Amino acid sequence: MLMTYRGGSIIADFLSSSNEVLKSSRIIAAVRSDEQAKLLSESGLNVLQLDLTDEKAVVESLVKNHSELVICLKRDIIRG
Repeated sequence: MLMTYRGGSIIADFLSSSNEVLKSSRIIAAVRSDEQAKLLSESGLNVLQLDLTDEKAVVESLVKNHSELVICLKRDIIRG
């Protein structure tokens, strides 16, 4: 998520937080490109690369990773 100003700001805030809940949380960044995945992986983040317009893939990934909170910053992802 460092590929956008908003996403990068949120991840930076989460990673630098002294809040115990955030510090103990497993944060996964969903990205679209190989470049984004590589950059975030090298930063020590858990990365999930997928087509964010593929509703089935997104839902399956959320379930598989036991996601409890999702922050979506892109308006054109999965229109319903």
